[in-house]
Amino acid sequence: MLRASARAAAAPAPQGPLRLRTEAPAAAPPRDADPEQLREAASARALPHKAARYDKLAQGYGLADDGLVDWDAKDPVSPSTPSPPPTDDELVEYTDEFGRTRTARKSDVPREYARERDEMPEEDNAVYGPATAFPVYRREVPQLDTRIAQRAEAVHFDADWEVRDRGAAFYRFSHDAATREAQQAELQARRAETVAQRSKSTHTTAPVPGARARARRAARQQVIDAHRAAR
Repeated sequence: MLRASARAAAAPAPQGPLRLRTEAPAAAPPRDADPEQLREAASARALPHKAARYDKLAQGYGLADDGLVDWDAKDPVSPSTPSPPPTDDELVEYTDEFGRTRTARKSDVPREYARERDEMPEEDNAVYGPATAFPVYRREVPQLDTRIAQRAEAVHFDADWEVRDRGAAFYRFSHDAATREAQQAELQARRAETVAQRSKSTHTTAPVPGARARARRAARQQVIDAHRAAR
């Protein structure tokens, strides 16, 4: 009751019963129209009636105690009024892709420029000097030079990296440079010794060039001589 009396006091005094504005009804579609068109036409005819009833209720006419809308608490806001910007959306400066300094709201700054701005180091009040700042990491120069020299060494053939059968003439050279040179020198000496012994030997298994041809000619000549003697 108190709410009804307060609402009646706040609302303007009604000047008469609730009367809705009458407008020219929309043209009804033909009877053979599509069901979707009939439904749209019915909605269009009901919209002016609903708008007129809403205006009357907003003015305080025809209010009911069991209504679902509290017209006293309803605060009409003009849709054309712009909402104030949030307080945390401050103006910031950024540099675009052409090197120009632009000013815009923080929410309007492109994401790639906002990320660069966030990654910029902040200024601090630290004091740098020989007593407060010193390098923590020091490179060990001799050890580093030794590793570089080891990598620069020549890489020779390593038989352990190949999976295959090896014959009787296979010789494994050492990985040590000095030992490898000594082994190669010994093999060269053995080879020179073998070549010298072969040159001194009179027996050779190599065929003499033209020996087979001469033998064939001699055998043929013997056959010819035998035929001549038989005549």
